[in-house]
Amino acid sequence: MAPSTLGSSGWASRTKCPVAMEGGCCVPAPAFCFTESVTEPFPPGCPPDDASPMPGVYYRLANRRHEVGDLTEHDSWLRPYETKSGALYGRPELCDAHGLSLFADLGDLSEARDIVPQMRRKPVASVQIHHRNGVLKHSPLTGHGDSHHDWWTDPFDLIPQAEVILPKEDA
Repeated sequence: MAPSTLGSSGWASRTKCPVAMEGGCCVPAPAFCFTESVTEPFPPGCPPDDASPMPGVYYRLANRRHEVGDLTEHDSWLRPYETKSGALYGRPELCDAHGLSLFADLGDLSEARDIVPQMRRKPVASVQIHHRNGVLKHSPLTGHGDSHHDWWTDPFDLIPQAEVILPKEDA
């Protein structure tokens, strides 16, 4: 499969060429470019019909190795079916297994981190989502505030660029 490229959004996709066109000039692909696609295309009927574009700033837990100011890489954007410790691991045929977990309210994510010890051990990243970046579905989590959403990216293998804004905490 083909390596990835930096798209017009400034983010990488895992399935395109190793250089990107920017203002008519070739620029090197980012360090988190892949030589092989690992993300599966969405199954039929996915994203769900009730998902829609919801541009704005959202928050997500990032990989533990990241520090404040770091930009996230592919390992902070694994889909649920790619996450070995998750209930949807190995189930790419399920639409829910492709949605990335985000919070619209930083307070809700911070509250969830206070309740769930393994969440505390991960830093928090901020990502700006635009209409062209896919669709979201409001999916509140019991006991974790009301601002949780699932995000189906466009393209399906988009690797968003987000900045870590809060450090991991001791559990």
